[in-house]
Amino acid sequence: MAETKKVKTPKDFAIDFMMGGVSAAVAKTSAAPIERIKLLVQNQDEMIKQGRLATPYKGIADCFGRTYRDEGLLSLWRGNTANVIRYFPTQALNFAFKDYFKSLFGFKKSEGYWRWFAGNVASGGAAGASSLLFVYSLDYARTRLANDAKSAKGGGARQFNGLVDVYKKTLASDGIAGLYRGFVPSVVGIIVYRGLYFGVYDSLKPVVLVGALEGSFLASFALGWGVTIGAGLASYPLDTIRRRMMMTSGSTTHYKSMFDAASQIVAKEGTKSLFKGAGANILRGVAGAGVLSLYDKLQQVMFGKVYSGGESCSPASLFAFYSLPSYRIWLSDCVTADIISCISFLVLLRIVPARSYILDPSAIRYLLVWSLIPSWDIAFVSSVVDKIIVALGAKYRLERLQQDSCSL
Repeated sequence: MAETKKVKTPKDFAIDFMMGGVSAAVAKTSAAPIERIKLLVQNQDEMIKQGRLATPYKGIADCFGRTYRDEGLLSLWRGNTANVIRYFPTQALNFAFKDYFKSLFGFKKSEGYWRWFAGNVASGGAAGASSLLFVYSLDYARTRLANDAKSAKGGGARQFNGLVDVYKKTLASDGIAGLYRGFVPSVVGIIVYRGLYFGVYDSLKPVVLVGALEGSFLASFALGWGVTIGAGLASYPLDTIRRRMMMTSGSTTHYKSMFDAASQIVAKEGTKSLFKGAGANILRGVAGAGVLSLYDKLQQVMFGKVYSGGESCSPASLFAFYSLPSYRIWLSDCVTADIISCISFLVLLRIVPARSYILDPSAIRYLLVWSLIPSWDIAFVSSVVDKIIVALGAKYRLERLQQDSCSL
């Protein structure tokens, strides 16, 4: 049944934008310690070269313990401010670029699979590159601050005193180019990730989800989770290369290109060095998605809706942001977080009295259907939602909520 789309007023847009920012800030801040550990493990070889790290980390636990002992508990959030600030201009730019690139590359599957596939990858790459052009320096600053461990060589002193100091020192030593080192592999990473995600998912779906697994919620969940993690791991070396290139700003030697960086890293440290920190990256994704889902439920109770920063920032896109290298916020076709949100919401419907919620039918429909995977058939998504509702015994409460909202 078709629904009339509610036109957002400037006030709705502002509230949605700000609450999306708060939601992102909560999730980013909660996962910040894991994020810093990931960056330290990922870039440790570059830090050793620069004399900022005496010995390599033995693993995630060793990195956490040494950082806590040497720098204190609060140091685990170093660089988080720049990461949180980055959300707002990124979202504003996403809103600005979304319609433009959608009009250029917004092909439908009915026009041909490969045409749709190429358009999806192209639109994501173009939107990602356009937004990155404006906010990349904040990602650079966050990376440098997170990897600014207290140097034994420097008598325990840090290289940077804060966010502004990163800009001042980088501009003084390397100019504007220093703030954009690693930009090219970042853009390539967007294209590679989207290509892998859509290519693998659409290739496996008709092969795996057949027979007894056809229409299976758990099978769909597992496939989406596996493809997301797999695509992330496959494109992770590009994230390592770009951050290693960032780390050379201010030093006497720089990588000439992403290919030069990759060849030097593999030749001197081995291929496995390109995957350092990947385990912590997966943990960060789980933590970020979990916190975001909980925060969404609190908003549901308090405000009667989920503020997710607008259509271009669904829980799925935010999960992609937390579980994978940061440039993937433009991916809106990730499975896990939206399914977690859906299940959590339905559980609450069963536990909490219906009158505790102030919801309208469109909000329910958005959470239970429209926020789920855009690339899936709506009929399939609706059937999955219906099965979950029946399994949890929440159908009656949904009907009550719709009746209550209509009487308000």
